[in-house]
Amino acid sequence: MTVRGVAQFGERHLAVLADRGPGIRVVSGGYGSGKTSLGVAFCVDLGLRAGHDGPILCTEPSYPMVRDVMERSIIENCDRWSIPWRHWKQSHIFEIGRTKKFELWCRSLDRPRSTEGINAIGAWIDEWELCDPEALVPAMSRVRVGEALELMLTGTPEGYGPAYDLILAKPSPTTRAYVIRTTDNPFLPASYVDESKARLGTAEAISEKLEGVRTARGGRVYGRFDRRVHAAAPIVKPGSGRIMIGCDFNVRFMHWIVCEVDEDRRGAHVVGEVIKEGGTTTDEHAERVADWIARYIERTRGRQIGRAHV
Repeated sequence: MTVRGVAQFGERHLAVLADRGPGIRVVSGGYGSGKTSLGVAFCVDLGLRAGHDGPILCTEPSYPMVRDVMERSIIENCDRWSIPWRHWKQSHIFEIGRTKKFELWCRSLDRPRSTEGINAIGAWIDEWELCDPEALVPAMSRVRVGEALELMLTGTPEGYGPAYDLILAKPSPTTRAYVIRTTDNPFLPASYVDESKARLGTAEAISEKLEGVRTARGGRVYGRFDRRVHAAAPIVKPGSGRIMIGCDFNVRFMHWIVCEVDEDRRGAHVVGEVIKEGGTTTDEHAERVADWIARYIERTRGRQIGRAHV
């Protein structure tokens, strides 16, 4: 997208905007990384391309956030880019543009049915991991008009909660994930990162809130990890390999993975993991893993096995 005035995006922001086509773009951003302005730019770009087909749905977890974050960001960025706009405050609707106009409908996901009756060409869901999945599903289902069918989800990583399980735990083929760091915003004050690090304190908090890396459970998922590349189809037929486990004895989270191994082909495939935070001993966690393996063998091999034989 071409805008007037000073560009406020770095290379990672522009890469997200260049990714077009049906599906979900999930942007995990650090504090001050520019993800909210990126969401506005996504809406403007989509509206200029396909806005004649219908409105774009824009959501926040609550109406105070709609008013204080989303609507303010739309106004500030449109003014910065010299894009005309009109705002109907009571209905939370924007009309954007002068000749090729389109609409942004801003809604709160504080109630699961708050987006009923809307037929949209696309959606921008800000702070998506703070939203109840029971509201996320209907909101995303509102995108069903025209051929664009593009969604953007922006927010700071919030661990591995229900929203993550809904979208990223088992992503669809058209789901694309991006990580934008705080330092990718070239217009932040020079002292912002250092001061934020001092306030956040722990390396885990700094990694998650400034680097956009999800760290809150079961170790770290690195930004360079791409499920489309690294989550390959099984190279060992489920139920035919030798069961082996790998153990990570963390301080807070004990994390064991279960693999099926084909020794002739020198291949292994991870088939499951068992994670427990705190309040456990190695023996207790070993019993949990043994239970998991017993259920897996029953499911894949069709025979029951006692935990003592695992």
